[in-house]
Amino acid sequence: MSLSGDWKLELDFLLGAASHTLHLEQSGADVVGRFRTQYGDQEIRGTVSDDGSVLLRSSVHYQACGAPYIFRGQLAKEQMAGELSLGEFWTARWQARRQPGPA
Repeated sequence: MSLSGDWKLELDFLLGAASHTLHLEQSGADVVGRFRTQYGDQEIRGTVSDDGSVLLRSSVHYQACGAPYIFRGQLAKEQMAGELSLGEFWTARWQARRQPGPA
C-alpha cells in the first residue's frame, strides 16, 4: 500500500494534543512531502518498508526554538500509528488517517 495522499495527523503529547496534516508522495520505499502544523509548513522525508514499517523525519521551528520530529510507526490499511521522538522534548504518540481524495 502506498503512503501517497493526504493524511490527518493526531499527536498526543505528555501535556496536550495537536492536529496536523501530511501530504505524502511515495516512490518505491522513499517518501517525501509536506508536514503542516500551526507553526508552518515543513518538508518531511522518510521510508516505508514492505512490512508496513514507517519512518518519517521533519523538524518544527518556532521563533528561536526547534525540535526534530521523528515518526516511527506501522501502516495498516488507511491508517498508521506509532511513536514520535521530539529529541530533548521527550516523545509523543501519533496516529494518522488517510483523507479521501477529490471526487
